[in-house]
Amino acid sequence: MAELVADIQERIEERARRVPLDRVLVSDEAKRWAETLRRRSVIELRAIRADPTALAALLSAANAQRARAASAAVRCLDGRDLDTLLGVLEAMAAWERADWRARPAEDALLVAVRQALVETSMAQLDVMQA
Repeated sequence: MAELVADIQERIEERARRVPLDRVLVSDEAKRWAETLRRRSVIELRAIRADPTALAALLSAANAQRARAASAAVRCLDGRDLDTLLGVLEAMAAWERADWRARPAEDALLVAVRQALVETSMAQLDVMQA
């Protein structure tokens, strides 16, 4: 996916030269970029999940990165974590379409999940900027 990420990064940088970055990142175009990245990620992760060698390589790289970034010991990621990530990515489009204003405010679990998805989407954009 390196070419796709590089292309989107270039588009963000180009638009940010003319428009404040915060407006670029909430634009309809940014939403389309996020959706494209989500779909491609699902495709890539499904393929990795089906290939034991690729899965082992991904988990090894992810765990090495986490170990370098952590200030304390962290639990190693495994296939279940990949399944969780894949499930979130697959469900994200439906969550995005849900009318959250119709939910009662006391539905704290769904509100928390929704916030986590929003933060995840923003984190993906942050990664693209880095």
